Amino acid sequence: MSVLGGEVSFSQLNIGRYGESWKFDDIEDFFAEYRDSYSTFGTASIWAYANEYPVGDRLYPEQLGYLTLRALNRDTIVTINAKTRTTINRMLAPWRDKEESGRLLPIETKEAPAPPPVRIFIGHGRNPQWRDLKDHLADHHGYQVEAYESGARAGHVIRDVLGELLKSSSFAILVMTGEDETSEGGMRARQNVVHEVGLFQGRIGFSRAIVLVERGIEVFSNLQGVNQIKFSKDNIRESYGEVLATLRREFGDRR
Repeated sequence: MSVLGGEVSFSQLNIGRYGESWKFDDIEDFFAEYRDSYSTFGTASIWAYANEYPVGDRLYPEQLGYLTLRALNRDTIVTINAKTRTTINRMLAPWRDKEESGRLLPIETKEAPAPPPVRIFIGHGRNPQWRDLKDHLADHHGYQVEAYESGARAGHVIRDVLGELLKSSSFAILVMTGEDETSEGGMRARQNVVHEVGLFQGRIGFSRAIVLVERGIEVFSNLQGVNQIKFSKDNIRESYGEVLATLRREFGDRR
C-alpha cells in the first residue's frame, strides 16, 4: 500500500519465528502479533514507501528503505536501511506513532514463596534430658520442635507415626543416652533411637540428622566416622552450642 502527500506507508509486513513466517496486510495486525511474540526469538521487517511518481502512464511508489526488528526475549534490535538521515526519520515517525500500541507487555513477576518453617524432630530413649533440649530450642530460639510424644498418638501404628514425622521434619536430633545394658556389661542407646538415626539420615541427609551421644556408651559400628556431638553424662546442655551452630549452618536465621 502507499500514501500520497509525503507520508510514509508500510508494505511487506513480515514476522518470523522458529522458521515460520507470517505476512500482514494491515499495520494494526502486525503490531498485535509483534506484541504477542516478545517471549520468543523472532524477526519483523517492514518496507517503507513515500510519494508515488509517474513512469510512463503508471504511478510507482518511491522506495525509502526497509526496517528490520530482531527480538530475543525482551531485547529488540532495530535496523534501518536507508540512504539519508531524513529518510530514516521519516521511516521512524510512523513507528513512534505506534509506540503505545506496540509496547511489549510487562512481565508478570511473582514473589517467591516463603520457605517453610524449620521443624525439628527429637528422637530419644527414656532418659528425660531431651526435654531440656526441646524446651531450650523452642522457648529460647523459637524453633518448632516435636517428638514422638507430640500430639495424640493413641490408636496409631508406630510405623505410620514415624512416616508422618519423616515427611514433616526438616531437621532431626537423635539423642543417644546409655539405657540398655550389653552382654559385656556396657551401656548402649535404646534401639528405637538407633532405628530413627538410620531413618532420618536416609530421608533428610547426614548434615540435617545429627546424633548426640552421651560419653561412655557403646555406639553401633555404622555410626563410626559419622559426625557426633558428644556430651557428658546427664549434661546434655554441653551440646547446645554445637546444635545451634549446625542449625544456623543449614537454615541461617530461618525458624
